[in-house]
Amino acid sequence: MSVKVLLFDLGGVLVGYDGISPLVNLTHGALTKDDAQSFWERSFWMEHYETGKCSTEEFLKGIAKELNIQIPPARLLKEFESWELGPFEGSLELLDQLRQIYPIGCLSNNNPIHWGYLDKNFALGEKFQHCFLSYRIGFVKPNKEIYLHVIDKLNIKPQNIHFFDDKPANVDGARAVGISAYCVNGVDETKQKLNELFFSF
Repeated sequence: MSVKVLLFDLGGVLVGYDGISPLVNLTHGALTKDDAQSFWERSFWMEHYETGKCSTEEFLKGIAKELNIQIPPARLLKEFESWELGPFEGSLELLDQLRQIYPIGCLSNNNPIHWGYLDKNFALGEKFQHCFLSYRIGFVKPNKEIYLHVIDKLNIKPQNIHFFDDKPANVDGARAVGISAYCVNGVDETKQKLNELFFSF
């Protein structure tokens, strides 16, 4: 198999993230876990923030209003940072191993708060030759435009981009434009899929 670029989602594949239980706690139980999940999927301010359409200050004020909570922006910022749980065990080592052989990159629905935390504390940006972050690109997965942007910037055939994501909708979106995409959860499943495809650990 011709391998050109390995592209990884972050949350759920290489790093841990929990924006559900903490959101329930932040609203003092006004939102259930199901409510919290659907909130992020429909939030105007989260979509704006993750596509680079507003500043961090605007986002924090807007999201507090959306949630109908009274909380100082500085505290809310710390809350959001704490929802990033850092790299899964073995994920950084996996990236170090892979980058010796293949160009690697990330493709993530992300924002300045969470990416800033990961890059500052774990130097995550240094692990990738290519970083495709939604707030920099202006599109989010699974929208077609974000995958076309990646193909254009990498300037290679989409089938030679091998993309690993934990959400079926994101995998389907990538496949729809010809990218070789696979649904995996965590480091072990990612290694297993890599083994099946073209890499031996």
